[in-house]
Amino acid sequence: MNRAMGLVGSWVMLVALGAAGCSKPVQPAAQAEGGTGAVAGAGTGAVAGAVAGAGTGAGAGTGTGAGAGAGTATGAGTGAGAGAGAVAGAGAATETAAAVGVGTQAPDFSLPDLDGNSLSLQIFRGKVVVLEWYNPDCPYVQHAHRQGTLVDAAKRWGASSVIWWAINSGGPGKQGADVTRNRDSKKEFDLPHPILLDSDGKVGKLFGVTRTPEMVVVDAAGKVAFRGAPYEMPDGGEELTAAHKRWLDDALTDLVAGKPVRVPEVEPMGCSVKYAN
Repeated sequence: MNRAMGLVGSWVMLVALGAAGCSKPVQPAAQAEGGTGAVAGAGTGAVAGAVAGAGTGAGAGTGTGAGAGAGTATGAGTGAGAGAGAVAGAGAATETAAAVGVGTQAPDFSLPDLDGNSLSLQIFRGKVVVLEWYNPDCPYVQHAHRQGTLVDAAKRWGASSVIWWAINSGGPGKQGADVTRNRDSKKEFDLPHPILLDSDGKVGKLFGVTRTPEMVVVDAAGKVAFRGAPYEMPDGGEELTAAHKRWLDDALTDLVAGKPVRVPEVEPMGCSVKYAN
């Protein structure tokens, strides 16, 4: 009986995710999503994962992509990612590979918050900065902020002087990109940190972000110390338990303690970033 209920819960969750343009999490190997694909960096931003299109991963043709690692793609068309590698889907799909890998200097940028105030990464050099790619209408983001590890993460880590920004790279008219919706979500999720608007997607693409919520952590020296999913997200109706991995919290624990990050990179999970183009 319990297993039957769990299967029903999983089915409902997957239907909701599909409607929102999200992929079922697969970690730490590559993900599959019809028409988009998921691309993983390999520490230095090299493309290493395999990418599949068209739901089952089967397509009308095949293609290969060259990167610092080896990548393959299948589908009805191919597209080049930033850096190297190929992705496929129904038509000529394009996915941005991680342009800023772990251990590299994070590029400076400035973005406006919901009130139009500009914030620059450079100002916070000397502090650990968490960049959370955000879409308030993505079911994975909602799970993270309602019952996942992001519920009070910004408050908890703020006590250790960690700076936290949410970045919405959704284009005008895209899901979750409306300013009013984002302002409402600050209250809904009780977010103490700014939400920055990257409407043209330049910052998201600069960092090679493909999913929400996808995390990039910049250390006090201005280098990327962690990137990927914040935690191991349960399937369907499963509850988050102590057995699920908490990669972001582990990384911040290490950085605050002055230690090397134990797992500096994991595959991002969640909804595709709703870029303008």
